[in-house]
Amino acid sequence: MGNWIPDGCYTSQMNGTENTTIQIQCRCFHLTNFAVLVDISQRLDRNSTSNPLPPEIDIISKVGIALSLFGLVITVITLLLIKKIRQKDISKYHIQLCCALIGMLLVFVVGIDRTENFGGCVTVSVLIHYFTLAAVMWMGA
Repeated sequence: MGNWIPDGCYTSQMNGTENTTIQIQCRCFHLTNFAVLVDISQRLDRNSTSNPLPPEIDIISKVGIALSLFGLVITVITLLLIKKIRQKDISKYHIQLCCALIGMLLVFVVGIDRTENFGGCVTVSVLIHYFTLAAVMWMGA
C-alpha cells in the first residue's frame, strides 16, 4: 500500500541528435481513479462495439450535473436574497464554494467532449483543476 504500482507502465528511449542527450520516458497506459471518470479514449468512436460504457451513462451524468447546477444556483440565490443569512461570514464562504462548483461543472459540461483542439483541451483541463482546487480551498475556510 502506498507504493507506486508499475503495472501498465513501461519505459521508452528517445534518441537525441548529436547535440542532445538520450531521454528515457516512463509511459503508462493505466489511469488513476479520477482519470477513469474523464477518460474519453473509449468514447471517441460511439459506433464501436468495443465501447464498454452504455450511452445511458452519458444521460445519467448530464442529468446529475443539471440537478447539481440547479441546486447550486438555488443555493446561491437563497444566500444572496435573505439578508439575515447573507450577513454571516459563513454564507460568504458558501457562496464562493458554490460559485467554484458551478464553474467546474459548467467547464466540464461545455468542454469535456472538445478534444480536437490541443489548446482548448489544455484550457479545459486547467480550468477544471483550478475550480476543483478553489472548491477544496473554500471547503477548508
